[in-house]
Amino acid sequence: MRWLSELKAELLSKGKTVRNLSLFFEVDHTFDQNTPFTAFNTETATLAYTLLNAGITTNFNRKDKILFSIYLLGNSLTDEAYQNHLSRLKYTEANAISGRQGVFNMGRIFSIKLNLPLSFDTK
Repeated sequence: MRWLSELKAELLSKGKTVRNLSLFFEVDHTFDQNTPFTAFNTETATLAYTLLNAGITTNFNRKDKILFSIYLLGNSLTDEAYQNHLSRLKYTEANAISGRQGVFNMGRIFSIKLNLPLSFDTK
């Protein structure tokens, strides 16, 4: 079972230069998987985990045309060590450094996305 919750604020919808500013905060909680299919050693139990994500998005405009859009996003802000229940990588050998079984998902991730609209005049 999984619970995904998001709190989002949309601001400056009619701004002159900065328009459609959005701020969001997200909680992604995956519950324990205590009843795996254990016949033929196909699954194992998986512990619960909670991921905290946040982001800011906006458009920059000039004369009612979008110059560019920018997205600043952060995932797993608490740097949670977790394994997705459906990942086949959780069955690999134990890590010699950490001593933990399998491969864990990436920790804290920050990303920046820049959209530049292209328009071509065909006249």
